[in-house]
Amino acid sequence: MRRVLGAFPGALIAALLVLAASSGPATAAEEEVPLLRLVTTHFPPFEIEQGADAPGPLVRQASAVAAQAGFALQVEFVPWPRAQLLASSRQDPALILPLVRAPEREARYLWIGKLSCRYMGFVALRERMSRFDEETLAGTRMAVLRAAPYRADNMKTATVHEAISFEEVAKLLERGIVDLAYGNQETIALSLKARGIDHTQLAMSKPLESDPLWLAASLGTPTATVEALRQGVRVLQKDGTLDRMADHARLPRASCSTG
Repeated sequence: MRRVLGAFPGALIAALLVLAASSGPATAAEEEVPLLRLVTTHFPPFEIEQGADAPGPLVRQASAVAAQAGFALQVEFVPWPRAQLLASSRQDPALILPLVRAPEREARYLWIGKLSCRYMGFVALRERMSRFDEETLAGTRMAVLRAAPYRADNMKTATVHEAISFEEVAKLLERGIVDLAYGNQETIALSLKARGIDHTQLAMSKPLESDPLWLAASLGTPTATVEALRQGVRVLQKDGTLDRMADHARLPRASCSTG
């Protein structure tokens, strides 16, 4: 197996993950493995771990699925609203992850398979806020990620600020522009850690939502490609590869429950 990583400039991080049949020298046939474009964003620890040379576990899972189907991935990291815009193009189709299925999204993508699970809840700096009951939430300022579906009823009493990235969510919290954030709690905590705020300084609610995280494709993706990828997911689910990869990365498996 060969993996070639590209440069990661600024907000756009491009990585070329080439998966071949063996670890030996590449043959001409291996060099011609067809490439699929994958767009995603910074959702630590799901898509990126520790910089340019460490794509996150969902990218590795998607790469394994692509290899099983006979493809390699060209991966682009962009802001989440832009990732969804790019994946909506029929002229230049792309894969996208991680997507949560929602009624408004159902007909916009071709759904490949489930890779992991997200757990959603409130996060605040403990010194400013430590309770998340309806009375406390009334009138608060809350940061959420733009273009992400949420269902929690008790968000309705807050003034919502939409951020284009989890880095912006963390900045809004750190600077006191918002009182709390709602979203994937681990991702928010890691984004705050990058700004010098330790996990022990945070207050978190219990998880309020859980959803499988999907790999999906643009509507313009050839049917044969989509079916090959779906079969790749089925094979790697059946033999336990995707679960083992999630366990190794200490991420939730694709089956979700808030208990």
